[in-house]
Amino acid sequence: MNIFFSSKFGNLLVLRNRNTFHSLPLKSVSHLRFGLGLASVFFLVSFILVSCSDSEPTPPIENVAFSMSIQVTNDSGLPISNAEVTLGTLTATTNAMGFAEFEATGFPSGRSLLKVVEPGYFPCLNAIDIRASRYSINLVLHPSTMAGSFSGASGGSIDIPGGGNLLFESNSIVDDGGAAYTGTVQVMAAYLAPDASPNELPFPSDFLGKDASGSSNFLENHGMISVQLVGSLGQSLQLAAGKSAQISIPVASHDLGSAPATLPLYYFDETQVVWMEEGLATLQGNDYVGNVSHFSFWMCPVVYNHYPISGRLVCQGSPLPATQLEVYNQWGAFLGKVSTNAGGYFFGMIPSTLTFQFKVKNSCQETAAQFNLGPFTGATQLNDLNVCSGSANSVLISGGFEDCNGNPDAGAWARVEGQGVVRLYPSNGQGQVNASVLLCQASSSVNISGVNLGSGATSTGQTFPLAPSISFGNQMVCNNATIFCQFTLDGVPYYFTPSSQYTFSCGYSAAQNRLSPAVTYNPGTGNSTSFMVTIPGSTPSTYSVGGNPFSYSFLVLGNNGQDYLSVILNQAGNTLGQMVSGSISNTTFRDAGGNQHSLSNCSFQMPITFVN
Repeated sequence: MNIFFSSKFGNLLVLRNRNTFHSLPLKSVSHLRFGLGLASVFFLVSFILVSCSDSEPTPPIENVAFSMSIQVTNDSGLPISNAEVTLGTLTATTNAMGFAEFEATGFPSGRSLLKVVEPGYFPCLNAIDIRASRYSINLVLHPSTMAGSFSGASGGSIDIPGGGNLLFESNSIVDDGGAAYTGTVQVMAAYLAPDASPNELPFPSDFLGKDASGSSNFLENHGMISVQLVGSLGQSLQLAAGKSAQISIPVASHDLGSAPATLPLYYFDETQVVWMEEGLATLQGNDYVGNVSHFSFWMCPVVYNHYPISGRLVCQGSPLPATQLEVYNQWGAFLGKVSTNAGGYFFGMIPSTLTFQFKVKNSCQETAAQFNLGPFTGATQLNDLNVCSGSANSVLISGGFEDCNGNPDAGAWARVEGQGVVRLYPSNGQGQVNASVLLCQASSSVNISGVNLGSGATSTGQTFPLAPSISFGNQMVCNNATIFCQFTLDGVPYYFTPSSQYTFSCGYSAAQNRLSPAVTYNPGTGNSTSFMVTIPGSTPSTYSVGGNPFSYSFLVLGNNGQDYLSVILNQAGNTLGQMVSGSISNTTFRDAGGNQHSLSNCSFQMPITFVN
């Protein structure tokens, strides 16, 4: 059976069956481009699978509001804390459980790079097409492999574990600042074979490319390497301007004896979030050999034709959010995977003439259901795929989450734990959850709790015996918040954590050496201050606060009140992200209008959010 892919080898169209390549004159080949969704996606052959918006396969490009939880683990499933996570211009750090969160309004929809870095691991690169929705993404970091080392002054040859080679010239290495580096260069490298199993190696999330003319295309991996250069002090290194290194990438095992004489070289461009063509690799024995001017991910691909496909995963009519779908061809080769969005939708591109196995994974990465589909001869909208018609260990969970004041917690996520595996599932943005989840096959019970990743607050979880449906009622997400503000004013207690209604900010003014922690209420029209105190210092100490410009406000009372308050700073600083915490001694004060108020139990904790 022939499987057809379009590929530009000079003026040839390459037709590939399972074991051989053939060449025919190139005919008109159309390349369709569709949005890539919020997902952890790996492409080993030619399938691009993505999430779309909750109810519309191809939403228009616009500024959108979205939220995303990211869970980062190592390849043993253990959480990685303090990993740096970036999405476009947004940054976050994973907490002790490996979770981070992005929540934004007015964020430009379209293609952005979700990147996770942590010392000792290869970077995790994911092309994300932002849409208006709530998403839960699980990402795995893979340990960086020490391939060898060489002297920057003399150069050297490095064999890549698993296959391939790197050949460096003498005096060809510089540091991030462009200064020549002649010390020991440590080479972290891995060979990423086309037939490797999913989640085994640090593949970038998709293979959308641009050829040398700037035309968009989709790439099939026929051999890839990942390379990082590190100095003796742990600093990042690169090739110097005008210098090059020779790379050798093994011919894929299924191409031996039929591989073409040349393949294009593509690297992953983190700025454009796309694979870019740069150079040519020539077949020499059983390796493709070429020269590169910098290091990243490099690949020898085949360019191919494709069709759009979309669908939705459901369980007896209820959507399956945050559920991983993997796709394989008829020979068992892995083609891609994605996590569905809050509505259970996925959307992607798929090659023609193949038949496929769609495998739906539960939280333990076991196959909960499988669908044999295809071949497809054009754009396809699949009917809903009912995952729970067989033996899937599923449960429909429903309930709600409230903040410490009894209001709906719009920032809460459902934390579902079974067989020791934790996954987060999105609420509807109003603290309500009504969705199906797929548990490990051996699970006989499930623990459900709420977590607000913005504040760090959690609810007291409940454990239930497994049943087709579980209602966990209303849980208060009010334990162990890391960002909060609380006080009792005139005998009425108030407690705030970050949410869609309450914004926490803390500025540091270098000119006046002052900190200004504040909580702002955002009811939808206009803003009002729930808490604000301007502190004349940035080190732990006790400060007297009052008068202009060192003012204070409680529920818009005060604003340069007539009495001074004693503010105790326990944690303080002057750089972005440093935590500021403190308390205000119990007292009475007169507001600007002369009205007297009592204040007690006042404490606060929040990070510095801006510096000027």
